[in-house]
Amino acid sequence: MRGVRDGEVAPRCHPPGGIASVSLPARTVCDTDGAWRGSTGPHVSPDREGTAVTAADDPREATSREPSGDGGTVTMLATDRVPHDGDGRVADGREHADRAEVVDLVEREAVGRTREVAELLELGGERGFVTTSELAAALKSAGLDAAMALPVARHLRRASIAIVEDGTPDGAGPTRAAPVDGAVSVDAVRLYLNEIGRVDLLSAEAEVDLAKRVDAGAAAGAELDSMRELSPEQRARLRRVERLGRNAKAALTEANLRLVVSIAKRYLGRGLLFPDLIQEGNLGLMRAVDKFDYTRGYKFSTYATWWIRQMISRSIADQSRTIRIPVHLVETMNKIKRVERQLVQRLGREPTIEEVAKAVELPVEKIEEFRRLAVDPTSLDAPVGEEGDASMGELIEDANAIVPVEAAAYLLLQQHLASVLDELSVRERTVIERRFGLHDAQPQTLEQVGAELGLTRERIRQIEAKALAKLRHPALADALEGYLRG
Repeated sequence: MRGVRDGEVAPRCHPPGGIASVSLPARTVCDTDGAWRGSTGPHVSPDREGTAVTAADDPREATSREPSGDGGTVTMLATDRVPHDGDGRVADGREHADRAEVVDLVEREAVGRTREVAELLELGGERGFVTTSELAAALKSAGLDAAMALPVARHLRRASIAIVEDGTPDGAGPTRAAPVDGAVSVDAVRLYLNEIGRVDLLSAEAEVDLAKRVDAGAAAGAELDSMRELSPEQRARLRRVERLGRNAKAALTEANLRLVVSIAKRYLGRGLLFPDLIQEGNLGLMRAVDKFDYTRGYKFSTYATWWIRQMISRSIADQSRTIRIPVHLVETMNKIKRVERQLVQRLGREPTIEEVAKAVELPVEKIEEFRRLAVDPTSLDAPVGEEGDASMGELIEDANAIVPVEAAAYLLLQQHLASVLDELSVRERTVIERRFGLHDAQPQTLEQVGAELGLTRERIRQIEAKALAKLRHPALADALEGYLRG
């Protein structure tokens, strides 16, 4: 390791994390191979576009400098930057500014300092859009190179100003075009995919380093919660370790978001939308970050894949069906479907239910039950036919519905029965109605009828026998004989 004295030309250092190499000011410390090792004076932290952020002795006065199109520099105040010690570590008790925020502030300063870009923003604010030719003309007039098109486009999007193509040759109005930074679609999924695609993948060493920081942060948080008597220095140190652990957890999660997307694609068409699959997979990824044990020697992606699949599978079982089916039954149903596809490829025909049962080692009755469970419910309001003028409910027979002919016959029976019962005395009619349930469709015993009328059980039997003898008279029985035959 060697240093550079004041006044000397700084070497080219190669910071970690895939950051572009930049020329560093004096007193920057690098190895002989050009590796980044920190600085002995003001600290410079380059961003992804090569922006050098200088942290002075007072972190509140740290500035960022970026070359502009006219050869000058853009100076930006980066508050709360954390000074680094000689080993490149963050000093205790200071919050490290996020690199993306620094780049964002630099871009805003570069965009807002030119009159041409300000006029373009004002024009876009009035119309709601700017054309690509107007954007190119503003950049050219401001003396900004093509590299500044990206931050200007971002600034326009933040102001809800669309970038559209110029009108067509036939005089039509402007048509919406893809943004300058690589055809980012307005579709939320594509925007998300483009965003996570900008995050660099991690090496195995970087995964282990981040996992160590996550574990250290979790341990520090637990120690802060369990120990009440801590000195200010100890509490500050533990909070710093906990904060670094949270940052490492976020970095490890963001670097593996593309893994979630690749796994979620395999579960399309199973009842959940693609964004929902990604969301559930992200929950599994975060769970994997919490549970990952780097000491076992496995890659994080191998371990996280299991958690992502588990979370997506459970969400499909819980949310994809109108009637929920337990997860273990869904897994068995998926196994049966997989075996059926394999048998079709091997036999060249649809397998019989006995062949499927033998392959999965389950009884035939179970296979039939699982096939019934696999049928998705259909709405009774679902349209049927080419024109959709009928619904599914209109084509399904109601077993409980009364046929009009039967309803009319039943009404006539009630009328004829009432006329026949009118030939009996009041007591006889009451006994017949109670005994046969003609009154409320609930037949009663001799004791129940006797208790109601204040008569003995034997007396009720005698009244019933006398009433039935009257009803069997041909003059009365002929009116009801047709119903008995029909």
